[in-house]
Amino acid sequence: MESIMKCVQMSWMVILVGPASVGKTSLVQLLAHLTGHTLKIMAMNSAMDTTELLGGFEQVDLIRPWRQLLEKVEGAVRALLRDSLLMSADDAEVVLRAWSHFLLTYKPKCLGEGSKTITMEIVNKLEAVLLLMQRLNNKINSYSKA
Repeated sequence: MESIMKCVQMSWMVILVGPASVGKTSLVQLLAHLTGHTLKIMAMNSAMDTTELLGGFEQVDLIRPWRQLLEKVEGAVRALLRDSLLMSADDAEVVLRAWSHFLLTYKPKCLGEGSKTITMEIVNKLEAVLLLMQRLNNKINSYSKA
């Protein structure tokens, strides 16, 4: 127990090896209980490799979900404009202008062409477009119910 405590104090890894049912797990559980630490137990076998213990690294495109969101918004804008043309052309024009302004001003910035981050300003501008779309959608729904 003293050797294990010294290794833990020095931030060294401890490997306990021995036959089954000799008390390896119980020893570590007792040490964790006495020192007030949380213990996570992981059963090991000879077939395990380092990636199962340490994990791995995978390349991730952080902009991909943002691109997908913009594509969905663009599809929603098209559908909304198509539905609204017969009812309120003025409101449709407001949404179209806001979306066009967003695309021209902020889309290059948020897709990594200018900077590599999506700022709160960009998110707020997209939110403003979505609010306009929501208002137009509510107006269309009220017309269609009438």
